[in-house]
Amino acid sequence: MRLTRILSFLFGTLLFLGVVGGIAAWLVYEHFSQDLPDYYQLASYDPPVVSRIYAGDGRLLAEYATENRVFVPISAMPKRIINAFLAAEDKTFYTHPGVDLPGVINAVWINVKNLGDDRRRSARPPSRSRSPRTSC
Repeated sequence: MRLTRILSFLFGTLLFLGVVGGIAAWLVYEHFSQDLPDYYQLASYDPPVVSRIYAGDGRLLAEYATENRVFVPISAMPKRIINAFLAAEDKTFYTHPGVDLPGVINAVWINVKNLGDDRRRSARPPSRSRSPRTSC
């Protein structure tokens, strides 16, 4: 009788926590997905590139652009460049299924542990800032 009551209480508690956790996860998803752009908008993104004016003999005369970008498809990038970015940003990229769960849990733990201390956050600065800087 007492064991049945304990098991019933545990089951009810787990069910309640599961429902509350599911609702909380859904609310977090809704909150953070409100400002995200539509997938099709991202898939059809066409970044502004430089317009080049060439002479009849093939010489470059001028370049016009509001943003100086050159589009390079990922298939044209050397594999070493791609691996360099992956090594700097996510060393376990090829071993996790898309989300590095231990890394996320570690980041959450560090953020909770250092709550309110902006000097010791778990988020690394962008990798460009770790590269040696050249003096001008």
